[in-house]
Amino acid sequence: MAQRLVVVISDGRSSRLPHTIARRLQAEGISLLAISLKYPDDSDMTGLMAIAQDQQHVFTLKNIESFEEVFGMASFLVIAHLF
Repeated sequence: MAQRLVVVISDGRSSRLPHTIARRLQAEGISLLAISLKYPDDSDMTGLMAIAQDQQHVFTLKNIESFEEVFGMASFLVIAHLF
């Protein structure tokens, strides 16, 4: 079975508790990435970590280049094309 992945693109703040649905998806074997479209100072890093559960799966405008290194340029271009 192929690995399943959910990419959560956020403004960096959640109006709801993100960890409830994140835990449910992770329990089903789904990996999550959290991408904030704001700089870390304007993002709720605790909320983003609640989604991704791993600092390496949390991306902000400050470290978005890391996304390319971890997941490859093709993946980055697909997400960038959405905007």
